[in-house]
Amino acid sequence: MFKISLHIFGVDPVTLWTLNDDELKVTGNKFGFVLNVGNVPYPNPIWSPSFCHRLTQIISHPIWRRRKNGHEFMLFAVKWAIKCRTDDRQPLSEDDARLLRLIGCPISPRQEEPLKRTLERLLKRRYNTGETITTEADLLRCIADNTKARLASPTSRYYHVTTDDLDAVIMGLDESKTWMSCEAHYALYQKSRGTAHTYPSSVEVAEIYRNAFLNIERRRMIDHKRDSDPRPPSEPPLMI
Repeated sequence: MFKISLHIFGVDPVTLWTLNDDELKVTGNKFGFVLNVGNVPYPNPIWSPSFCHRLTQIISHPIWRRRKNGHEFMLFAVKWAIKCRTDDRQPLSEDDARLLRLIGCPISPRQEEPLKRTLERLLKRRYNTGETITTEADLLRCIADNTKARLASPTSRYYHVTTDDLDAVIMGLDESKTWMSCEAHYALYQKSRGTAHTYPSSVEVAEIYRNAFLNIERRRMIDHKRDSDPRPPSEPPLMI
């Protein structure tokens, strides 16, 4: 996962989640295990193997490399799955609205209908008028089709990423106009990279993870002290 993220996006996967306004909170352990330090419980910052495997498959998909800043669309695709799962009908940020225009999917959430329905109306109108439906817009449709709203509305200003959300993105990629499964693309990527020993090695990953995690928390603490609105640090135990 670290090798692929660094190779494709030039950033480690821990920092990757913070690049779009630091609005994604990763719940990498499906069962919400906690880390006990002394008598104090903390959210476990270590992602489960299944979460890492799914994320690795998603990152290696070539659809993100169609655009200069491919990580932006990948992170939005995950956020889209979360928005569909939580039935989030809040107005889009300026950056998200700009991204949707760039990928040929200029939609605006409506309070009276779920995002899936809003997207369906746009794509149907484009189909009826003979306009092109982009691969990216089709992917968002497929993700929405594989996501079932389970909450009446979002419960936080942040988007909580779960393994189920990654599953929705993978199923969307499998069913979209990319014509090949996510797993097959991942296998091709591995084959193209060969067996070369590239950075980081398994020994180096732990230190990279620790440094990335703590750097993010330090930056959040500095920003939060300057202005109370930015995301606060997650108060990790000092010995992590």
